[in-house]
Amino acid sequence: ITMVDGSAFFGGTNEINNGTVTFENGSSLYGNNTINAGATMTFEGGSSIENAVAVAVNDGGNVIIDAASGTVFEAASGFTGSGTISNTSEGDVTISANQDGFTGAYNQTGAGTVTIAEGKSFFGGTNTISAGTVDASAGDSAETGAILKGANTVNGTGKIVIGDFTDTTGLTGNKIVLDSADAYIELNSKEGNDKNLDVAFNIVSGENGNGNIVHTGDGALNLNNAGANDLFANFNGTFTQESTGITNVFGKSFKNNVITNGILNLKGGSELLGTTEIASGAALNIGTLEDDTTVNPVEFTDTSKVTISGNLTGAGNVDVTQGEVTIKGTSQNGGFSGNYTQSGGVVTAEKDSTFFGVQT
Repeated sequence: ITMVDGSAFFGGTNEINNGTVTFENGSSLYGNNTINAGATMTFEGGSSIENAVAVAVNDGGNVIIDAASGTVFEAASGFTGSGTISNTSEGDVTISANQDGFTGAYNQTGAGTVTIAEGKSFFGGTNTISAGTVDASAGDSAETGAILKGANTVNGTGKIVIGDFTDTTGLTGNKIVLDSADAYIELNSKEGNDKNLDVAFNIVSGENGNGNIVHTGDGALNLNNAGANDLFANFNGTFTQESTGITNVFGKSFKNNVITNGILNLKGGSELLGTTEIASGAALNIGTLEDDTTVNPVEFTDTSKVTISGNLTGAGNVDVTQGEVTIKGTSQNGGFSGNYTQSGGVVTAEKDSTFFGVQT
């Protein structure tokens, strides 16, 4: 069955047991709908489901979202069930109704963007993002932030965007898996909205690639990894800060860091691991930060302890103003050609460590 422009589906109880129902641009889904094993319902860009009371996709049932480039499909009613939803869209998809009642498989292979509206939730099952973008950055308060749910794996060229108010507490296993060399998580912080972007979930590299994390925007990012379990221990990709903002490290850092802009700020109790490049124009800071844009920054004192276990490279700046800093014997910093400036604090370089190339 093909529903053409201007047509509307039946308004009662609709049970699709086999075959395909396709909704073209301008057509609408009505009624209580159940898609059973062997049946498929396809939504093209411009079709509408806001009049549907329910769309249950049972095990073995299939929904295909196929919005062409330049068109938009809006999921204005919630899907439920344990079947399969395949998003092949080159165009865009807007999620304007909660989708966490769907516990099946959501597979995104199209290059379009899925935008989760303010206060609405992503699918609650197993989500695989192989292409395109899932943008969960909407919202300007804790009550209106977009909600990430389910078990999320990003592979291929897929990307998930997380904002200051994104709710990640419903992630299955409290983690996101990056499973290809070109898979991304974008952390987009914004200055002036009374909220830092807090990362307190596991980021894990998969078997097929390590993935990438990029910090964009001009606000503050808090890497909250000070607990007993290292949230980033199984992430082997690269964290890149492209923003002019600040990344605050609480506990252990990522193992591979490239700071091309802004400030990497080591807080009390933090440990810098692996290899960190501080590019020209960027800075690594230890101590109370002047002009700190972080909302309610945690105090740094003269007795705050910071450990540098990894290696620094690059031509940027390292600034130490206070605290107790230990450079471990594993830390080799001869490849750092920028400026090291110490105006306070106590820095102890252990045996076998290499100090910074240029000091003032």
